[in-house]
Amino acid sequence: MNNPNNTALDGTPLLAELIGQKLGILQQVQQLTQMQAEAISKSELQRLMKILAAKTRLLRGLEAIGVQLRPFHADDPEERSWDSPQARADCRRDSDRCKEILVEVMLSEQQCEKDLAEKRDLTAARIDAAHCAAQARQAYAGKVVARPQLDISSD
Repeated sequence: MNNPNNTALDGTPLLAELIGQKLGILQQVQQLTQMQAEAISKSELQRLMKILAAKTRLLRGLEAIGVQLRPFHADDPEERSWDSPQARADCRRDSDRCKEILVEVMLSEQQCEKDLAEKRDLTAARIDAAHCAAQARQAYAGKVVARPQLDISSD
C-alpha cells in the first residue's frame, strides 16, 4: 500500500472516535427529523424553522467529520490495527448504525417534504377560494339595485 495518508496502522483510535461522533450527531439529526415531522403535521412553522436551523448546524458538524474520515476511505479495513477485536466490532457496529440512521433520516425527510408540499397546496387552494369569495362579494356590493322612482313633477 503506497498511500501517504495511510491511517491503517496508527489511526484506528481516531477512526473509532470519529465514527462515535458521527453516530451521536446522526442520532440528534434523527430526533430533530421526528420533531420536524410533528411540527409539519401541526403546522407549527416557527417551531419548524428552529428545528431546521438546529439540523443545519448538526449537518455542518457531520460534514466536518466526513472530511476527517476521508483518509480512512483509502485504507484496506483488513489492514487496520485495532486494540482489540471488541474495539473493531464496536466501531463496525457504530458505522453500520450510522448507515441505518442515515437511511431512516433520508426517508423521513422525503416524507416531510411530501407532507409540507401537501400543506402548501392545501393552503394555496384555501387562499384561492377566499380570493374568489372576496371577488364575488365585491361584485355583489358594486351592483346596487336601483328602485324605480315615481316622477311626480309636472313639466
